[in-house]
Amino acid sequence: MKEEVLNSLKNIYDESCSYENGADIFNLLTNLAEKFNLSKEFVDYVVSKEF
Repeated sequence: MKEEVLNSLKNIYDESCSYENGADIFNLLTNLAEKFNLSKEFVDYVVSKEF
């Protein structure tokens, strides 16, 4: 499970580098959060730190 999460995070990072606006990155984070049952608050926290 840990390796799967790390691989997904790496894929999200790699994909986000090709996106130009924060909304796309927010959507990617939201999808990751749903996949691994992370809270919306976690996504909001990450986004607030990044943007």
